[in-house]
Amino acid sequence: MAMGMKKKIVIGVAAIFAIIIVLGVIGSNSSNSTTQNTGTLITESVDQMLPTRAEIPTEFTIDETKNLILNVSGFESGKMVSTSKLEGTTGMIFVDYSVYKFSTAEDAKSYYDNKINEIKQEGGYTEIRISGCFTYKVDMGFEGESGESFCMKDNVVYSSYVTSSKTYRQIDSFMKDATNLLEGKVKTR
Repeated sequence: MAMGMKKKIVIGVAAIFAIIIVLGVIGSNSSNSTTQNTGTLITESVDQMLPTRAEIPTEFTIDETKNLILNVSGFESGKMVSTSKLEGTTGMIFVDYSVYKFSTAEDAKSYYDNKINEIKQEGGYTEIRISGCFTYKVDMGFEGESGESFCMKDNVVYSSYVTSSKTYRQIDSFMKDATNLLEGKVKTR
């Protein structure tokens, strides 16, 4: 084989590897996205996307269920289920599950992006990797911790907010469980 031919083969193989690497990077970035848009609108009610008593861990009590109202473009409906459990002798863990439904995926994305930008502008948090959601927690010293996961699918934004009070236990596992529970309800739509 001539030297020129070997050089062309090496360049060709290198180009193929470069293309594969670029496609791999693009693919990995899109799978880590904090939003998911399948191009269809979720038509179920927010009630259908919230966890039921049977789905919430038995050690938690349901404290309140309330409708949420937002004054933003395209907002249709929202609802929150608040739960709590005793942790040790004096500590408490609180978990709020919220679902916000919008008329379009663009309206949901706008609300989602604004919320994330507000959190990032304020600062003072530690980011946690849970699923494809934007998840963070704040250490409140002796008082405990609080954290929230923000997720989006199509025209729905959903979040789980966890707070610990007077307990030294980290909230990470509670946040992961709450996020996975809510995500399982919304992503199956």
